[in-house]
Amino acid sequence: MEPAIVTAYAGSGFGKSLDAIYSFPQAVFLTPARGGLVAAQVMIGRTVREEVVPTLTAAKTRIVQILKEPAYKNPRNRVVVLDDFSILCERTMLQLEDAGVKGWDVWKQLGRQIQGTRDYALDATVTTAMNAHIAPPKKLDSGALIPGGPLMPSQKLSGILPGVSTLVLRGEKDAFVQPPLWPGVWCVDTNDGNWLTKDRYCVVGPKVPMNTREILFRAAEAGHKVIVPARLPGLEWLDAAAEKVAEGLTSAFPTPQAAAEGLARAPGLPSKDPRLLRWAWRDGVARHRLRTEGAAKALFAAFIAS
Repeated sequence: MEPAIVTAYAGSGFGKSLDAIYSFPQAVFLTPARGGLVAAQVMIGRTVREEVVPTLTAAKTRIVQILKEPAYKNPRNRVVVLDDFSILCERTMLQLEDAGVKGWDVWKQLGRQIQGTRDYALDATVTTAMNAHIAPPKKLDSGALIPGGPLMPSQKLSGILPGVSTLVLRGEKDAFVQPPLWPGVWCVDTNDGNWLTKDRYCVVGPKVPMNTREILFRAAEAGHKVIVPARLPGLEWLDAAAEKVAEGLTSAFPTPQAAAEGLARAPGLPSKDPRLLRWAWRDGVARHRLRTEGAAKALFAAFIAS
């Protein structure tokens, strides 16, 4: 089984960190500034492990230390989220400059650190998510187009990330999505030269719900040997509840709202905590859409009803 290396980028407030909280609640969140994960307690009723690191160098050192703890022995629990990855890279660049590194050597060393983070994650079987801000497409005076992508200290470094990632997801808000669904979606369209995206698993499609764990779940379901991070202890039942929602949307429930009502009335659930029910519903809706609207079916979606 192999870990996923996920680069996700979007504008501020689009839901990158919230998706990471839902998708990887057992992760170690390494961030340049504390406080970006306050939504965890409100949305899932749990706190997540958040640690402040000033640079990528410090982040890797801390990852090596943390993964020695017994709680991370199971590969399905070995998850690291590098939140505000853009800022971490910028601060790493400044650290290199302060150390006397100059010119192109700064970019070379920073690029090697990014690649080294990927290599370590693969060697140590660590599912790794890197959340970045967005850099818009740019047109040069020559007329050449530099595609938009994750915001990095240089365009060349932005171009490195698809090579080190199994998924590069661009976030946007879908104006056609109605509450209670979250308007944030992940987009992967390799035919769109305006943006850097990637889907090694071929399951995402042009627009899917902003739910990275369900993307990995779908990839495993499609036959890829990818690690799907474990549920938190005591919340393993969320997967079965999500499956009921996904199956219900195929047959019994005409809308996501109807599925929410059906889940709330379902007998035998271990908890009726609205936060946990929403979590299961959220995953079930995403699971259904990834099965029915993912990359493999996108081409023929307009012609095939099922």
